Amino acid sequence: MASLLKSQTAVSRTPARLTASASNVTLNKSEFLFYSNNPETLDSADLADNGKYLNMASVSGNGQVYIWHANKTGQTIKHCVLVYNPNSYAVRINVTNYGLTNTSNTGASDADAWEKYYNGQSTSLTVAAGGYGNLFLSSVSNNYNFGVVARLNIVKSGTSTAAGVTLYDLAYVSNSSGATGFATAESYAATKRTRGKGAGYYTAITFPTVSPANADGVGYTIAASNDSFSGADCSVITDGSGQASGVLEGAYGQQYNITIPIKNTTGTARKFRIYIGSRGGYAFPFVNFAGGIAKYTSAISSMQYVDVIETDTIASGSTASVNFSTVVTAMAATPYFIGVRVV
Repeated sequence: MASLLKSQTAVSRTPARLTASASNVTLNKSEFLFYSNNPETLDSADLADNGKYLNMASVSGNGQVYIWHANKTGQTIKHCVLVYNPNSYAVRINVTNYGLTNTSNTGASDADAWEKYYNGQSTSLTVAAGGYGNLFLSSVSNNYNFGVVARLNIVKSGTSTAAGVTLYDLAYVSNSSGATGFATAESYAATKRTRGKGAGYYTAITFPTVSPANADGVGYTIAASNDSFSGADCSVITDGSGQASGVLEGAYGQQYNITIPIKNTTGTARKFRIYIGSRGGYAFPFVNFAGGIAKYTSAISSMQYVDVIETDTIASGSTASVNFSTVVTAMAATPYFIGVRVV
């Protein structure tokens, strides 16, 4: 069977970029995405001790939490996802998958957190009627990056009935209950960072058939408004504070399930390799395939690519499909390029 390739060397390529239709994309909009990346850099004014939360939104049922920040407050802080239950009954939050980032390496991605997520790390929380509880409580040193990637199932306790709660992205030193409003947002126009709530964190894309003819290959771009699918693969985030809302550039927190039909038109039976890189800046390629994970915790430069999957031998004139999952990790830039080349 096709094989996962790990620790491949990044190389420069000049692949042909193809375009496709939004009809190739299915974005699951029935589930929420609680997204918090603005302000990305926290100072003391952004803390609950000074009356601020980093994000707040009402959510229900199934969804995803994605958080990424840098602690620049000059002190150690605590961070959590605070849950408020407005109902007259207890609510249970089943966290079916999660991973956390808390690192002094400010140039690192959250690839390790995504690996823990895909490996099924889980937890749960029950919150009484009218009560509060917290998830993912951690202590974050000054100058550390920190973040959360998690999948939630929120139900009325003891049932499978979807229930609604309010989530807060909260950082504080000693007063976790002091927050009454949003922290001041960084300029969206300058950073393209955002916060709020979107619909859809799981994207399935079936690429139109590719027929590589050389070592540079051909492929499609994803995870940006100007990608091969015109941004149809990206969630739209609405900021509850009234700041700018729009397409989630980078699709951080989203999962991509990619199917690539590969047709061998070279005239001889051969294998092909799928590779990933970025046309926008640094990339940290990450692939979940056949029960294994290939991840790159060190950045590769724009227009460089790493091989991640090698196909079985495909007969001349035949077509074979490869299916895998990928994500855009924190610190990466998009659009990402997913290509196929001859071996």
